[in-house]
Amino acid sequence: MKAIDLLIGGYGALQGSNGKGIELCTLHAQTNDGTLHHERLLSDVPSPSWLERDHSSATDTVYAVLENSRGLAALRVDGDHETRRLTLISHEDVPGDGPTHVAVAVDDNGRKHAITANYVSGSISVFPINEDGTLGGVSQTLQGNPEEGHGPLPAQEGPHAHWILPLPDRRVLSTDLGADRIYIHHWNDGVLVRTGMVKLAPGTGPRDMHLLPTAHGSWPSSTNGDARLR
Repeated sequence: MKAIDLLIGGYGALQGSNGKGIELCTLHAQTNDGTLHHERLLSDVPSPSWLERDHSSATDTVYAVLENSRGLAALRVDGDHETRRLTLISHEDVPGDGPTHVAVAVDDNGRKHAITANYVSGSISVFPINEDGTLGGVSQTLQGNPEEGHGPLPAQEGPHAHWILPLPDRRVLSTDLGADRIYIHHWNDGVLVRTGMVKLAPGTGPRDMHLLPTAHGSWPSSTNGDARLR
């Protein structure tokens, strides 16, 4: 019987909910529908609303945004299915309110960074990742423009960064739900530079993006709008 381990984060007491941290669940593919079993709590970090796993190097690490405590945690993944565990290896303060998403990106020097989208403050923050998977202190924060970062809907009263999408060519995109924009960034000797934007229709409220294959390669697709970026 094949089993798939799932790490599940969620809102806890800080957001009026009942999540206890990062939990291990197992999906047993016995039938077409499968059956999901709760196994145990692996970490009690508070309100881990997004998890990003990076196992492309010697270390297997999960990065968790702690939305209401303005934190970013790095946790090492150890063990097999029977002995799976998470060990907190570093924690950094996020200089922005409401970090809601984190992605791992590689800069033009080949170094990894964790980038958070900070919803409430409308900013994105960059954290260098060390070779052992631990986080360095924040190296950059790029702020949305409050004078331009608003739309016609109640949730668009100001800039609201929501998602980070590293592209295969090492550009980095971010959505701004409040500004109806997708920002384009390039690396310049390890520094993330905002170089352009795509303006979407007022009220679009772009949130999440994923890459889809096309005849010309991969293009990002937003859940609330599509755009080709040049």
